[in-house]
Amino acid sequence: MNNARRKALDGIIAKINGAVASFDEAKPILDEMLEKLKEAQQKVGEAKTEMEEAKNELDDVSNEERETFDNMPEGLQAGERGQAIDEAANNLESACGELDDAISSASEAENAIDSAIGLIESAKG
Repeated sequence: MNNARRKALDGIIAKINGAVASFDEAKPILDEMLEKLKEAQQKVGEAKTEMEEAKNELDDVSNEERETFDNMPEGLQAGERGQAIDEAANNLESACGELDDAISSASEAENAIDSAIGLIESAKG
């Protein structure tokens, strides 16, 4: 092997060693990120569970309010009290929909965190 090729190989080896050193420096950062992501994953899971429980309870209250309105005679439904019950039932149903959206967002966050954890674990080797 001539000197030019040997010199080129020495340069390549130096670059590879630099890359290995950089990756070694990144490992603790990746470990910290992984730990934070796992904490976030747990917190998002807890929040999702709490929202699901709240939504189930809100569904029950909403259904009771709607049933109260539906069981009223038509004349009372059209009255002030009936309209207030109907409006409350509508608002509760709307809140249930908003909670469904929040639960879906939490599920999407869980999936994104799972993907990030998988990528970091793959990068660490």
